[in-house]
Amino acid sequence: MQQPDPGGIGEAGEPADVGHRILRRQRIHLIGAGGADAGLIRGIFTLIQATAITDRWGATEYGRLNGLMSAPIVVVMALAPWSGAALSSLTGSYAHAYLILAAAAVLAALVATASMPRPR
Repeated sequence: MQQPDPGGIGEAGEPADVGHRILRRQRIHLIGAGGADAGLIRGIFTLIQATAITDRWGATEYGRLNGLMSAPIVVVMALAPWSGAALSSLTGSYAHAYLILAAAAVLAALVATASMPRPR
């Protein structure tokens, strides 16, 4: 019996195999798009972080303030993989964990909006 060609459709052109290959290619594109989006967001965050410090507290002690602001962010980034797995374990699914994270993101956006300096 001849083995199907891994790059082709197969001996009989099995539709399930073709569908699986199409889905696998789409997942690769989604992963690539997600990676590009993550890079875009990190790049934008760098610019926002730089302007947020000078807008709120001025440029006088920018280095010290940037260090104070970056330290918690680095700790959160380091703990994120573990905490995401722990949260999904506690809630029973990744879907519930993502809902909790979305609520936390909305709360953070509201707090950030409330902390903006008022024009005088």
